[in-house]
Amino acid sequence: MSDHLLPRPGAVHRATWLSAAALGGAFVVSRIAAYAAGVRYDAALLPVALQHLDVDQLRDRLLESLWYQHSQPPLFNLLIGLVYKFSPLSPERTFHAMWLALGLVLTALVFALLRDLGVPRIVAIVATIVITCSPTVILDENWASYEYPLVVALTAIALAALRWARTGHRAWFVALVALAGGCMLTRALLNPLWYVGLVALVLAARRPPRWLPALAVAALPLVLVGGLMVKNQVLFGSFSTSSWLGWNLQRVTIDELPPAERDQLIADGTLSPMAAYAVFLPIEKYDPVAAPCTPAHPDVPVLADPVKHNGPGNFNAECYVPVTNEALRNAVDAARARPGGTARAIVGSFQIWGESASQYAFVYDNRLHLDGYDTAYRQLVLLDVPWDPPVKTNAGWWIPIGTPGGRWRISLTIVAATLATVLAGALAAWRIARRRVRPNDAALAVIGFTVLTVTLVGNVFEIGENNRFRFVVEPITLVVAVWLATRAAQLVVARRRARGRLEHDRTPAGPSVVGA
Repeated sequence: MSDHLLPRPGAVHRATWLSAAALGGAFVVSRIAAYAAGVRYDAALLPVALQHLDVDQLRDRLLESLWYQHSQPPLFNLLIGLVYKFSPLSPERTFHAMWLALGLVLTALVFALLRDLGVPRIVAIVATIVITCSPTVILDENWASYEYPLVVALTAIALAALRWARTGHRAWFVALVALAGGCMLTRALLNPLWYVGLVALVLAARRPPRWLPALAVAALPLVLVGGLMVKNQVLFGSFSTSSWLGWNLQRVTIDELPPAERDQLIADGTLSPMAAYAVFLPIEKYDPVAAPCTPAHPDVPVLADPVKHNGPGNFNAECYVPVTNEALRNAVDAARARPGGTARAIVGSFQIWGESASQYAFVYDNRLHLDGYDTAYRQLVLLDVPWDPPVKTNAGWWIPIGTPGGRWRISLTIVAATLATVLAGALAAWRIARRRVRPNDAALAVIGFTVLTVTLVGNVFEIGENNRFRFVVEPITLVVAVWLATRAAQLVVARRRARGRLEHDRTPAGPSVVGA
């Protein structure tokens, strides 16, 4: 290419600053507008959420509490403990500042990912603003939960995969491994099988110059997570990162059965009497059907205390472990005995999955302040339409509350974009396997595999909050949708131009004027 056709350094520099100004301005304006509308950071769940340990124990006995946590992976509780222990600001202000910073990072990541995928600058700017200034992103940015850090981490993983495959710089591979390991240590939804698949894809897309150091780096998060699972097995008899798997699966395989059918399974001995009891009850509620339990660690408050210091139940208490283990056995037996009922419940999970993530109970108060904006976004961008789901579920009954007409809705954009993202990822993975790697294949394969994992695991093993689970991959799903739409438009334009040139070449020349 001739030098005069290359963009001048000054023009590139100016375009970069204009992009940053547009994106930064949209971020600031949208957040100020949300605050003016009444949105406030909600940290109310920090001391009371089921998955959070007692904040007093996190502050005063941090390492001990994390060591004896079995209910969830420990990383988010580590963050809570560090904030309560060391932050000079209130926990609410500290988390708000961190989540705003994450919002800026997410904005930069989405834009960089779109540009690296080849989306034109103007389109990338508009798409980034639409994605990162959406009401759903703003609502989760104002809620102290681990969803928002996971959104940012998964977007960063996609960008790191793309840049590792293109450049081979070790820093990108290390960043990907560290972020993926952090995700596993934050949320059981992102499990070791996902991690192994992720690393396999990026190493196949770009082979490292030396395998031993790369494999050693990749093995470190697996060693940490494997050690966590072994610790839970030795101490609690639960070889997992979360002892709540039984309760989660019970909600799908047992709690969605008609009561008479469930009672029949109990009566004929297929299920134990524990199956008649709901999940997440106070520990004494299980006494009629549970074996007597004396905590083996009476001097460890996060295991011995049945309630937290501020009142809510402590579901990390040691005596819950035999309850959740029995729930897992019951859940598996129910799925074997009534596979049709389980399949029906999974369909119900997908129904909730298709709802906008803004239709979630714990962001409901803030959503009321953005109701008009949220409705417009759902109808114009998410293309959510009212429908009558084929399966009536016991879980998620509250979702239609507050929607137009009080009806269930499903996002056509999310459904189509998810299918397209998984398909694009599968095709990219196929090309990687055949060693016909294209520049974007690593990112597309990683995104597609991650979206598939979250979609399947989140809907097969849980019911009730499936739209919240899906939110962690919503930005990267929309990124791929924008890329696909851009590629389709570029192909249409290229074909029209090629057709125009062909027709021009076929047009007979007019009479020569030479010698006239």
